[in-house]
Amino acid sequence: MRRAANRSSVERAVAVYAGIIGKLTTTLIVAQLIAIVLAFQSSVMVDVADAHRVLLGGAEVEARVGDRVIRSCTAPAGRCYLHYLPIGTQVRVSARAGGAIGEATATLGPGVNELLVRTH
Repeated sequence: MRRAANRSSVERAVAVYAGIIGKLTTTLIVAQLIAIVLAFQSSVMVDVADAHRVLLGGAEVEARVGDRVIRSCTAPAGRCYLHYLPIGTQVRVSARAGGAIGEATATLGPGVNELLVRTH
């Protein structure tokens, strides 16, 4: 009878450890999938400046592919970030600060791409 009780406690312990390992495995798989998805995306750090390269606060920034706006941000101090953009895409970034308008184009690489948009 004692052996039967020991076996059931061992079986319970194995079941508990199997559950923990299963959860850890699921967590690792999800983390790897997120890493794969992020590896195919890029970001753009947009600086909005005047002709003298002075950053312009309060700029409204839009990223377009063709005629479609795919991301936008506000640059309160003249800088903002556009995230989750597809790598290899040619993006046209436009900015408006007050009455000044500027535009720049970039083909996105992996990671964070830097882009200066000069207004006039």
